[in-house]
Amino acid sequence: MHVVTTRRQHGEKVYETHLLRRSYREDGKVKNQTLANLSHLPPEALLAVKATLRGQVLVGADEAVEISRSLPQTTTGSSSRRRRSTTST
Repeated sequence: MHVVTTRRQHGEKVYETHLLRRSYREDGKVKNQTLANLSHLPPEALLAVKATLRGQVLVGADEAVEISRSLPQTTTGSSSRRRRSTTST
């Protein structure tokens, strides 16, 4: 299976169509069968479909990142430096 993107121009407007297709052979000839029209999907979903068809494993953000340690806001340095510079003058 693969995603085929076709672009057609009518006047100034360009129309894009995204189709999910499969290729197969029949009587020695290559044929295509359209399985789904993906044109109305948002671009992010279309990229996810293409990545999945390439064999990539998609992982949610909560599974991909692990927070090992977080610092309190006052220890970042910028606010404490600003406080010191205003009190010393």
